[in-house]
Amino acid sequence: MYKIAYRLLLFVWMLSFIGGCQRNQNSKKERAFSERFPGVEMNSSIQFWDPAKYGGSFTIGKSIDLVLETNSTNKIVFPSDYGIRIFMYDSEREEWLEIQNKAKYFPPGNRQISPKGEDNPGLITIGLAPALQPGEKPVKVRVVVIGTVYHGEQKTDQEVGAYIDVEMSP
Repeated sequence: MYKIAYRLLLFVWMLSFIGGCQRNQNSKKERAFSERFPGVEMNSSIQFWDPAKYGGSFTIGKSIDLVLETNSTNKIVFPSDYGIRIFMYDSEREEWLEIQNKAKYFPPGNRQISPKGEDNPGLITIGLAPALQPGEKPVKVRVVVIGTVYHGEQKTDQEVGAYIDVEMSP
């Protein structure tokens, strides 16, 4: 009886230890990410739709289209490339590595997403093309956009962003 209780207790302790290690790794990962964007409010004023909800699946070497939605009552303005940045997390070095975006954006000039209204769904589609080499395993990337909040036509110092993790298949 005591052996069973002891083994059960040991098993529970091992599971909690393993779970704690995973949580610690995730917190390091997210802390490293937030340190790249100090002062940028993420995933509240704007956020990406989950691609799985609209049948999105992605392949390495092909472009990606993502839907960005606003929850803001203000206009948000982006540079012509939407301020897109693409990252992969290197767990050995415990840092986010930036990946080149091969997409070209025309015409030059700012892009914007206006608040939702009767004639505006508050959505934009953003295309990107991560520069990844095909391999044998799926690759997870984090896509980030950052824009500037406008009050009416007046630019503010407030930056808002959105990010989403996307898995790309070989």
